[in-house]
Amino acid sequence: MVEEGIPFIWEGHQIYLPFLGMLLQKNEQRTPKNCSVISFLTQKLLLKALYENWQDVSAVQAAEKLEVSRMSITRCYDEIETLGMPFLKVRGRSRRFFAQDVKKSMWEEMRPFLRNPVIREFRPERKPDADMVLSGISALAEYSMLGEDSYVTYAIGKDQVAASGLKSIREVPGNEEPVCIVQEVGYLLPFDKGNAVDPLSLTLMLSEEELEDPRVESCVNEMLEELVW
Repeated sequence: MVEEGIPFIWEGHQIYLPFLGMLLQKNEQRTPKNCSVISFLTQKLLLKALYENWQDVSAVQAAEKLEVSRMSITRCYDEIETLGMPFLKVRGRSRRFFAQDVKKSMWEEMRPFLRNPVIREFRPERKPDADMVLSGISALAEYSMLGEDSYVTYAIGKDQVAASGLKSIREVPGNEEPVCIVQEVGYLLPFDKGNAVDPLSLTLMLSEEELEDPRVESCVNEMLEELVW
């Protein structure tokens, strides 16, 4: 019976319950792994939770909202917990996400942990035939009264780059003006009309040089006040 893994009780001699070890293992308290750089999925989750004011959202519910597996959300919750962000509350063995009531305060709380979603930029000699959304200054111009650049900046998800054929298009030298700029990004979070990157991710994408422009800074503040806060 031991060889076959069949549980039994031999009164006064032996108790064999192989399932008990598995049960105890499942009930062990989870110890989150160290996290030094936030993942793009966790960043996407945090921003979506802020926009939608998530309250009492379990891992299962978060997985449905982001259309990913529960295991992926568990890893996201582990990262949030490890980084010390105060958005999770534990109920028994379940962790629940609670967004802060004041969105601006929540943004300031998470901002130090977030990173630029742009992985790399392409300067193609022609616009690729792919579904892309506005990014950079072009997205800011869409959300505000800022004038357009001489070329359009787009964003494309990292999982779409191969299918778009972007890597096979010859790039324009750095000293020449491109037809457009295409930014490969770690995630895309649908917002409003869905034709531009979301406002908070946009603020993370803009360079220090761009943000030092008073017109850009003013339009960023206007965008956030009108669309986010």
